[in-house]
Amino acid sequence: MRTFGILALFVVVATAGAAATRTSLDEFARCLTQAGARFYGTSWCPHCAAQRALFGTSFRHVAYVECSVDGTDQTTAECKQAGVTTYPTWEFADGSRETGTLSLERLAAKTGCRYERDAGIEIHDVPSGRGGVVKLPGAEDVEILELP
Repeated sequence: MRTFGILALFVVVATAGAAATRTSLDEFARCLTQAGARFYGTSWCPHCAAQRALFGTSFRHVAYVECSVDGTDQTTAECKQAGVTTYPTWEFADGSRETGTLSLERLAAKTGCRYERDAGIEIHDVPSGRGGVVKLPGAEDVEILELP
């Protein structure tokens, strides 16, 4: 029963921590778009997939331009007209471009958007019930009770 209680606590705290981080990442992605940043990529590019993965579900708020025609290596007219030949390519409001998978910190620096990696989430040791500990994110204000 004690293991179940600890597991339930882990699920609640992990979900709360993920929601706080997700909201922050949503706001950051929206800010990038409002600041005029555009991400050019393709569905088949592994570096583009890595860039999208940094945003998780918040990627839906990023201004993204798909440059492949139906998933092939043919380039769309929009990307040809923009002169994009390398993926991923980020274009910024000042007209500058950077290629490759950019860190979220780098995107923040280029746009002035605020980004804090895992703001407010800390890792804490929690008894596992088997003589060890479990790393739990966001448990700074949670009191762990030993059940009889």
